Amino acid sequence: YHEAIDKSTKLLEPTLGSNVIVLQHRDLPRGSTCMDGIISDSDVNSSGEEIFEVMLSDQSEITHVLRSQLLTLPPDRDSLVLLRSLYLNLARCDMKRNRKGWTVYNASIAVSISEVIVSDFTDKGSADTDSVDRTEEAKEVRTLLADALYFRAKAFLTAARPLRATKVIYTSFIFQATATLHSVFIEMVWSLIGSKFAATTGP
Repeated sequence: YHEAIDKSTKLLEPTLGSNVIVLQHRDLPRGSTCMDGIISDSDVNSSGEEIFEVMLSDQSEITHVLRSQLLTLPPDRDSLVLLRSLYLNLARCDMKRNRKGWTVYNASIAVSISEVIVSDFTDKGSADTDSVDRTEEAKEVRTLLADALYFRAKAFLTAARPLRATKVIYTSFIFQATATLHSVFIEMVWSLIGSKFAATTGP
């Protein structure tokens, strides 16, 4: 999967207006290992390295982002869906190998790519928003995000971080297409939270 990801992204250059994911930058919001955004400016630092300014999806700006801290995203949806699948499958492999940190990290990247797909779909809109095709397409792109959120919640739970898992699950719960599936997992999360709470507050 690493090789496939490299082939999918190595020819993509970060330029003004590019959709990117910022990876492991110290100024990312607390608790975030990555976040999607758009490159708004570029410069060169004192060491001669190219640095970027990125407008994040939450409308905050982050500066002094190195190229190595950027995942430049392809402009078309098919390539985005492929890249998302590669990162999600990589996260599944990490989970099987009990690499808990890498599981959460790669699942988080898959979530960020899914959010870009949904945002792009929403921004483009449609003159015929009530059409059957538009409704089905909306369901498809939102299910991509819901599934990625679901897996990341599972990754957090496996890593014994149930509170983070619950936060992810309730975010994904807004997608009705997968609400029934997620409701079962919510019970698992709360069960683990309850057992941990009892262990730390018992007599």
